[in-house]
Amino acid sequence: MSEKIQRGIQSVEIAAEILEALLACGSSKSLKEIAAAAQISSAKAFPYLISLVRAGLVSKDEQSGTYSAGALAMELGILGLHYLSPQREGEQVVRTLSESTGHGVALSIWGNRGPTVINCTEPAWSLYTEIRLGSVMPLADSSIGRTFSAWMSADLIDSAWETGVGRRPTDDEREAFRQIREAGMSMQQNIPVPDISSASVPVFELSGAIHFVLTLFDETPRLDLQPASPALALLRQQAALLSASLGCQVIQETGTFRDRYALGEQPDSRLKNRAK
Repeated sequence: MSEKIQRGIQSVEIAAEILEALLACGSSKSLKEIAAAAQISSAKAFPYLISLVRAGLVSKDEQSGTYSAGALAMELGILGLHYLSPQREGEQVVRTLSESTGHGVALSIWGNRGPTVINCTEPAWSLYTEIRLGSVMPLADSSIGRTFSAWMSADLIDSAWETGVGRRPTDDEREAFRQIREAGMSMQQNIPVPDISSASVPVFELSGAIHFVLTLFDETPRLDLQPASPALALLRQQAALLSASLGCQVIQETGTFRDRYALGEQPDSRLKNRAK
């Protein structure tokens, strides 16, 4: 039985869309800019902004006439962060990917010994068990290690490689990290384990820094690594949604991360566009 659609209040939903547009702008914006982002007319947006200002959800600078997040919005954000559990959010994404694709799924974090798997499900149709809870993944050869290497600071990665690999990354490897950032994903076929392939994507936190790496893995014939692969599209989507749940909005267009951080620059406090 399909879930019954409950009737809501349309004006509240429109106000929420205006708030969403203001959030997507990432800084104080004029009425015209907010209306354009919300894809409505300025005349329609204006009375909503008046009410949102009165409610404390939006603040207006009387001198410049621009709008930004209000005190109540900030309090709600702080409350949301108080209840946020990144690992619980990540576990839900792992479960969704596993049930939807049948592939193995791993969620990794940067631990004391390097890239460490903190949640993992096995592929539905194979007995592969090389990636398991607590596994510390190779920096040079695994898609997980290469994803962390691509997005973490150069100083930290140099130190980690000297400890774990015995050397710093070569110029060719640094170029590979740049290409991974540009593509928004690292893929490895038959490396480091023969007949096993994987694809990994970054998950960002509020500051714009990498927090998790989300990975699909399976026997090479079963994991489609082509650009149009539905499994890779779902992996990107779920990573973007997980980033959003951690407070970082990621641009997701044609499967790439089109933001300054993808170009290797230091991230702003917020990656500007929201994942839809």
